[in-house]
Amino acid sequence: DVKNPNSELRNRNILGMDVITGLQYSGDKWTKGIIYTPKKGMYADCKVELLPNGQLKIIASKSGIKKTQIWIRK
Repeated sequence: DVKNPNSELRNRNILGMDVITGLQYSGDKWTKGIIYTPKKGMYADCKVELLPNGQLKIIASKSGIKKTQIWIRK
């Protein structure tokens, strides 16, 4: 986690790291979470929605820019 903005966390292992924290269930989705991207050392707000087909829709936003990804369980 060498790009972490917190220098005290830069030596921790990425494997097994919680990358999404703080989610609160609201209606049909989880909101008010924080997602961390170890490759970039960046934190962003996130929302998560379970789609009918079992996939997770992740919406991350930072500084007015949003990115959506679909995560598939293997």
